[in-house]
Amino acid sequence: MPIQPGRCSGHNTRLNCLEYHRDSELNCGATDFILLLARVDEMADGKADASRVRALRGPRGKLAGIYSAAPHCAPCSPAAGEGFRAMVALPRGTSGPGPDIRPVDGEDTLLRACDKWLLALRGENIDIAADI
Repeated sequence: MPIQPGRCSGHNTRLNCLEYHRDSELNCGATDFILLLARVDEMADGKADASRVRALRGPRGKLAGIYSAAPHCAPCSPAAGEGFRAMVALPRGTSGPGPDIRPVDGEDTLLRACDKWLLALRGENIDIAADI
């Protein structure tokens, strides 16, 4: 399967929303990073309860796989002001232009790009910097 490697870096510490793909994703940090993950069986009506999202540390140099359909956020900084740098690999075309479809069910309305579904949050937004 052709992949598209990319770089994700920044100082983000907030959840803001969740996304999922139909294919798995790989993350490998040049620095430590945090992954915010939820369980797909805990989603309802295109929304996720922010209190059910869990933070997992991705140690620098270790490969972290996110299984297909697992709701997640882009990697986050492990601490305020620290920043992070990570390689992200997905199947080629992911997050590119989405298909021109007429929604048939509720999940179709969540499709925002090629192989990218977005979920809204219920409850208080998670801020890793505030929780450290």
